[in-house]
Amino acid sequence: MKKLAIIAILLLTLLPRQTTTSPINIVLWIQDAPFYYGLHYYQLVRSILTSCKMKITVFYPSIIRTIERENIGLEKWLKTSGYSLIIISYSIRDHKDAIKDLIKAAFEAEIPILYVPGDATDLGIPLGLGMAEKMFSKINTSVVYHKVTNGTYIVGVYNYSIIGTFYPAGDRGEYWTPIAMIGDGAIVAVAEFGEVRAAAIAPYLYSEDIYDNKRLIKNIVYWLLHKSVPRTELGEWPPVNETEYRMKILAELERLREERDKLNTTLIELQTRIGDLNATLLRLHQLEEEVQQLKDKLSNKSIEMQVIREEFEKMSGEVRYIYKLFGAAIAVSFIIGFVSSHVLTKKYLKRKSEQK
Repeated sequence: MKKLAIIAILLLTLLPRQTTTSPINIVLWIQDAPFYYGLHYYQLVRSILTSCKMKITVFYPSIIRTIERENIGLEKWLKTSGYSLIIISYSIRDHKDAIKDLIKAAFEAEIPILYVPGDATDLGIPLGLGMAEKMFSKINTSVVYHKVTNGTYIVGVYNYSIIGTFYPAGDRGEYWTPIAMIGDGAIVAVAEFGEVRAAAIAPYLYSEDIYDNKRLIKNIVYWLLHKSVPRTELGEWPPVNETEYRMKILAELERLREERDKLNTTLIELQTRIGDLNATLLRLHQLEEEVQQLKDKLSNKSIEMQVIREEFEKMSGEVRYIYKLFGAAIAVSFIIGFVSSHVLTKKYLKRKSEQK
């Protein structure tokens, strides 16, 4: 008993309580890894709920099994907690049956459900929705007439991709009405099961604050709660002269985006070429410096050659002078030798004649 009392106290601390100062509408958000409530994918949904003065309470699917084990009863828990909207973003396979029980209890408690899956999944089967995994990038889609499309003309994605489409499944599939289509699949769908309403938005359509996505999501939240969006925020659908003009503007916007992408590509190419040109100019400057250094070296060499040439000419003059002295010495020696030889010869001949 003591253990049960402790568990009951813990559960009561987890359950949200309404006070006179709390928001009228409390949202139960069921999340699981890896698609957590706080991810940037759900920023647009969170901001819309906040603008509608709705308080968000986040739980993992495991809370469903905890409540069932304690025999509290899901329907009773949902009613006593004061939840006016349930959002289901993701659950691992182990908790799929728990999600099925939660959806059943929500229908019994007449609480609407907003299905914003983080990926293509079969969690919507209990609601009568299947999902096919498909990818569409940079898509804008026209919406069909419905109460939730008041003031809405085009929805789609630009920065992300649509990675799944809905189709009717199970015994509740016929209740669903497609709001935005891609081929045979819906990326936004709504359904009414008696007084209980449900809606589904494909990933990642709810991530993009472009076109009329924000207005459509806000419409869906108000529609699920059986409320009307103030006329000051939304216009009538369809406008008499605005639709065609709006389509032209969107087409022109898409064309400008394509031109921007082309200009960005051209800019990148020019930046690359400018980089190559800068590298070439830098190399040319280096070559000019090297040429100047060679000129300086050649100039220094020329000065050195001039000095060497002058030294050579000076030494050549000295050598020539030495050769001249040497030649004169040889000539003198020859003359002296000739004279000496002539004198000696005469003396010899004289001596010989005297001997006879």
